[in-house]
Amino acid sequence: MSCLASLGLIAATVYSLRIVQKVFLGNKNTDWKMNDLTLREKVVSASLVIAILWLGLFPKPVLETAKPALLKTLKNQKEITLENKLNNTYNAHLTLSTQPFSTTKYTKKAQSTQSSNLISLRSLCTPL
Repeated sequence: MSCLASLGLIAATVYSLRIVQKVFLGNKNTDWKMNDLTLREKVVSASLVIAILWLGLFPKPVLETAKPALLKTLKNQKEITLENKLNNTYNAHLTLSTQPFSTTKYTKKAQSTQSSNLISLRSLCTPL
C-alpha cells in the first residue's frame, strides 16, 4: 500500500513540474545569448566576495568597533523592558486593590494575589 502511495506522490510531482514548466517557460522561441561580465562587474563582484569572506573569517575588528553602540542599545532595551515590567506589575496591583469585593472569599483571593504581585515586584527590583 505504501509503494502505491509513493508512486502516486512521484507521479503527481512529475505532473506538477511539467505543468509549471509549460506555463512559465513555454516553447523555446529563440536562443538567448547573454554577454559575460564586464571587467567592472568582475571587480565589484570579487571585492564583495573578498569582503564577505574576510568578515566571516575575521569578525572581531568589526564587532569591537560596534561594541559600544551595541552595549548602549542593549542597556536601553533592558531598562525599557524592566520599566514595562514594573509598570505592568504596579498597574495590576492598583487594579486588584481598587476593585470592590462583596464576599470575604474574593477578598482573601485578592489579598493573596496582591502579596504575590509584591513578591514579584521585589524580584524585579533585584540587580541584574
